[in-house]
Amino acid sequence: MEKNNQNKATLASSFMNEGGQNGALKFLKETKSPVTVFLITGIKLDGIIVGFDQYTISLLDVNKLTQLIYKDKISTICPKKIAHAAPKHK
Repeated sequence: MEKNNQNKATLASSFMNEGGQNGALKFLKETKSPVTVFLITGIKLDGIIVGFDQYTISLLDVNKLTQLIYKDKISTICPKKIAHAAPKHK
């Protein structure tokens, strides 16, 4: 039986192979992975990344409220549970 792990994208592989920060954010958005975002002020935000651009990240929190966060105010983004993307079919 062949392992499908070779076809599964991970957060690290998305970061390394798909453009760094944008590749990782795209992976977190597509897999709807819950994340904790720590701001440089120490504020902690929990939610799911639903969008991003060059300057901002849009985070949907547990109350279904969307917050727009400027990237330059973010210290760290920590996935709560790392999901794997579904294998791509050829």
